[in-house]
Formats: sequence, C-alpha cells, structure tokens
Amino acid sequence: MVVTEVLQFADRLVFAETGKHLDDIQKAVVKGVWQGESYEKIAQECHRSESRVRDVGYKLWQILSERLEEDVNKSNFRATIERLNITSSKNISVVNHQNFKFCSQNINQQNIPEPTSEVDGKFQKAYIDLGIAPEITHFEGRREELEKLSEYILNQPTRLMAVLGLSGNGKTTLVKRFIDLHSPQFDAVIWKSLKFPKVLTHLLHDILASFSQ
Repeated sequence: MVVTEVLQFADRLVFAETGKHLDDIQKAVVKGVWQGESYEKIAQECHRSESRVRDVGYKLWQILSERLEEDVNKSNFRATIERLNITSSKNISVVNHQNFKFCSQNINQQNIPEPTSEVDGKFQKAYIDLGIAPEITHFEGRREELEKLSEYILNQPTRLMAVLGLSGNGKTTLVKRFIDLHSPQFDAVIWKSLKFPKVLTHLLHDILASFSQ
C-alpha cells in the first residue's frame, strides 16, 4: 500500500467523522508516521514546532479511533491500516459472474410507511454518508443480481437484506453499484463497517446523531 492510498483513506475517514478534509499538517503526520518517522523529523519537514505536530497527531488519532471504533495511535497506525486491507476494498473491479444468495425479511407494509424523498411536490436532499465506502473503478455484468436487489428493496416491503457469498466474488462491489445507481431514491444512505465495532450502541448513536436535526 503506497502512501498516496493511505492519505486518501485517512482523508475519507476524517471527512466522514468531522466533515473536514486533512489539512497540510495532518497530511504530514499521516505520511511521516506511515514512513516510520519521529514527530521531530515530521516537524522539520513541514516547518512546524514538534509540540504543534504532536498535538495535531494526538487529535488525529482520536478522530481515527472514533471512526474505526478501536484504539489508533502513532505506534499502531500502520499496522492498523494494513490489517484493514484497505487496498483490496478501496478500488474494486468485477468482470466475472458469480452466484449470490439473497436473504430478506419482509414486514407488514401497513405498519411501516415507505420512505419518500418527495415532500409537497419537491424533492428534499437525501442524507448520504459514504465516507468509507469503496470506489468502483470498473463494473461489468451482474444485471440479474442488480435486478434482484431492485425488486427486493424498491418493490417489496423488505426491512433487512443479507448478500452472502464466497470471499472475493464481489458482494461489496455489487451493493455499492446498487447504491450508486439508486441512492437518489432514498431519504438516507449510510455506509458503516461492522468489522471492528466496540459496542453496537456506539454505532447506533453515531447514526442517530447524524439525524439529530
């Protein structure tokens, strides 16, 4: 994983958590720590005081820890990023057709109204949180699977869906492609990772806080 990919991934995490992109000092910290440099060395390279760089680094690790829901610091930053296998999930391409299994749970349509993005004849802006979602660089085929997803989600009162299949056959890519095609039809689209959650209630609180207004 090259430093450019690390910077892009860190920027997406920070933006998803704070609504702000990495500034120059934060970028220097990410780059320097990834390359095994000390705060003193990083400070020299970006022409800042060592205390300033340490302070920026401390706040940056806090942000990443909150977003990833695990402890991130200068010592384990590189190991954490490598463990998450960002390279394999950030840019994904699919060309082969694979078999998927779709599991869905239906609900009584009379009890829960269907969501709509239209209010009084006007479309309201949807809430989109795809801060850590992969970017699809190439997608081919999968028409049947996309049609199944559309049928279950858009035309049936489906509350919960699971897309199951062998590792590496493009489940994440399929779901992200569906989102790219249909996100304007939803009031909200939120992409979260359950890979390293501390407590499920923390994740739910993060989601609900997004709709506090």
